Amino acid sequence: MTQVPDHEPIDHGFYLPHHAVVKTSSLTTKVRVVFDGSAKTSSGIALNDSLMVGPTIQEDLFSIITRFRCLRYALTADIEQVYSLSTVTFGTACAPFLAIRTLHQLAEDERESFPIASAVLKRDFYVDDLLTGTHTFEEAINLRNDLISFLKRGSFNLGKWGSKDPELTQNFSAENSKTFMSLSPAESVKALGIHWDSANDNIFYTVNFPNSKEITTKRSILSQISKLFDPLGLLGPVVILAKIWIQQLWKIQFTWDTPVSQDIQDFWIKYKQQLQLLNKVKFSSFISSPDTAEIQLHGFCDASEKAYGACLNLRSTDRQGRHRSALISSKSRVASLKATSLPRLELYAANLLVKPYTATFKAFPFEIDKVSFWSDSTIVLNWINVPSHTLKTFVANRVAEIQAATRSQEWRHVPTLYNPADMISRGQGPQEFLANTLWSQGPHWLRHDSSTWPQRPFHQKEIPETKTPSTLSLLISIKENQEENEILRRFSNTNKLTVVLAYCLRFIRNLKIRDKTVRRIGNISTEEYKIAFQKVIKITQAEAFIKELHSLSQKLPVNSKSSLLNLNPFLEFGLLKSTP
Repeated sequence: MTQVPDHEPIDHGFYLPHHAVVKTSSLTTKVRVVFDGSAKTSSGIALNDSLMVGPTIQEDLFSIITRFRCLRYALTADIEQVYSLSTVTFGTACAPFLAIRTLHQLAEDERESFPIASAVLKRDFYVDDLLTGTHTFEEAINLRNDLISFLKRGSFNLGKWGSKDPELTQNFSAENSKTFMSLSPAESVKALGIHWDSANDNIFYTVNFPNSKEITTKRSILSQISKLFDPLGLLGPVVILAKIWIQQLWKIQFTWDTPVSQDIQDFWIKYKQQLQLLNKVKFSSFISSPDTAEIQLHGFCDASEKAYGACLNLRSTDRQGRHRSALISSKSRVASLKATSLPRLELYAANLLVKPYTATFKAFPFEIDKVSFWSDSTIVLNWINVPSHTLKTFVANRVAEIQAATRSQEWRHVPTLYNPADMISRGQGPQEFLANTLWSQGPHWLRHDSSTWPQRPFHQKEIPETKTPSTLSLLISIKENQEENEILRRFSNTNKLTVVLAYCLRFIRNLKIRDKTVRRIGNISTEEYKIAFQKVIKITQAEAFIKELHSLSQKLPVNSKSSLLNLNPFLEFGLLKSTP
């Protein structure tokens, strides 16, 4: 930030409103200035209204945190911006894009000198926060030093270094020793909304709801619940319980600032007091094994009448054959207030599981050897194992999405007792959640050989929401005639269409005749024209009267609502004709 010289006029231009935000938990900057680029001016137009926002060009938050948890020697840091207001003013609409775009340009400019650090800058930075790591200590040291030297070329300094290994936050080179602050092993780091105890390599949460005498309203409840920031969904069962409860407030139709009833207030006070217990919750930051030989992904999904959800576990096997299972992430949704069958809600859960699986598969820095998806709904498993077009539209659309992202043979049945996603669908209070090892580690059999896994078959003869055979036959017929129907739409003149089709049919017929002297050439004959014209009629009828054709081909009467009923239609050589 620079002062305007005395000789420059100050009665024109735009004055940007701002205020200070005090953040006592910050290790470096306790007070930050936040600018309001959305404040309206005297003309009614804000600065942000006149600025281009720019596209999203950085990796998403979920991918960066998930990849960070896969690396044994993890690193975190934060770019120090001492006089950054001379370049980018945060609070303006374009600021995030400009800041990230600057780093990306630096990555491009110095890519040849620092190829690995350049890739990390583009992939593992979320604005100015770094979450990265390597699989070996030597690689981590080299990456740290390269990042320091690399970012210095753009006049950026990395500070607030944190790592499980204290050596990675110490022993900087002489030129950098005064620039960086090594964290005490006893201190924790907050990066991208998660708290990381670098000394013990744990992710933990800080929940602080001070006692307040303010009146409990829907607004105050929602405001406090929204403070439970959980980008990975590690607190899924607790958070979904809050979501279900908020939905009930909407159902009762309280206004935003109307005091809630006494029973709701009592429940909220009790729940809020229990939330303090989440300060004791810890998840291992590193989810793999130090000496990994095999990596598997296991997804679980479940639904109840209140909610549905899915969670994803990583099963790693080291070279000694020891297995480890750890929770990667979860997603949850509150069930709609509109009545929906339980099998359909279970299908929603299976469809929801595909999203974190796809994101995790993309974010992982290593190959996945095996994938398994688990559901306790035999109906959903049967739906996934049949062609989607054989199912009714609602089910077929969601099954098609699942089949596009996964393979049907990867889906297996799990008893409800061993399904960690069951806790998302029903929700858990903080006190119950603390004693929940199934949630954080997955079913115990994931830590044993695959021969101990559930093997229950799920195939059944009758599958709900399957299309009737007649409807299925109609679909197949429509699909077969789609290309032929397209021919009709290319010509507005029937005679021209028939001639072109006749030539096409001749060409196909000639290809089947080996003796070139027998092949037909020259103008179209009357016989060829007649055959082509009948083909045009057949295609037209197949598009306009598909139901009638199907009924008559099965030797059944046409539907009583058919427009052809009074003509007494019948089939002759595949063509619809009427009785005189």
